[in-house]
Amino acid sequence: KNFAWAPVDLLRRLTVPMVEEEQWDKFWVSCCVACGPVFLFLNCAGLVDPATPVFPHMTGRYLPLWLLVLGQSCALGTAFYNVSDHDAPPTQRWIHFSLMGLAFVTSIAWISIFANELLGCLNAIGMIMGISPTILGVTVLAWGNSVGDLVADVVIARAGQPKMAVAGCYAGPMFNMLIGLGLALAIKTTNIYPNGYKLPYHPNVPISFGFLFACLLGSLAAVALSRFRITRPWGVCLITLYVLFMAVSILVELQWIRLDYHA
Repeated sequence: KNFAWAPVDLLRRLTVPMVEEEQWDKFWVSCCVACGPVFLFLNCAGLVDPATPVFPHMTGRYLPLWLLVLGQSCALGTAFYNVSDHDAPPTQRWIHFSLMGLAFVTSIAWISIFANELLGCLNAIGMIMGISPTILGVTVLAWGNSVGDLVADVVIARAGQPKMAVAGCYAGPMFNMLIGLGLALAIKTTNIYPNGYKLPYHPNVPISFGFLFACLLGSLAAVALSRFRITRPWGVCLITLYVLFMAVSILVELQWIRLDYHA
């Protein structure tokens, strides 16, 4: 394996349990049970300070919260190692689902870490090359974030499940906007409570919402008028609408189109 990837792969194996029978390894899963909660706790440092003092010990000093979480998770991992089978995953359904839940949550934490690093790289590239972060956001970041959904939806549609593919096209962005944006705003406003969070204005914000509203409203009308069928002409219209959105966003960012705004 690539030596440069080895440290990341080691951390991944220490935090994301593999519960499939053909990939079962008692030692690594026990390490995940011990290290996974600590990994998740450190990823939530923006909500809870890991150095928060908790129970005092004999010297009269208080233990940091991260040490308490580490001790509890290590005890849990040791207990799991002692009661689990060496050759097969646990047969108890609640243990199996608990390991799957831990794998799911830690995988989301890893995705969040890589997303933050990707955002930092994009900002650095923008500063070095003199490209606006907004242009990078509506081009490189948007394409990279959506190409996986695009491939998955095309594969599902070609497999004979067009209804599932269309539902995924709208359910994915809806999840990002409602859960992703809602959770981010909830965390931000919690941290600065009782003050409110003032969103920084940018001309591309109303442009994005305008094109999104036009796309949704147009899709609703076009599908209803075509007796709930998605036709090729409407697909071409959606692609044209996206190209127009890209062109307007870039022109606004380059200030070839000026939108005056007064707060």
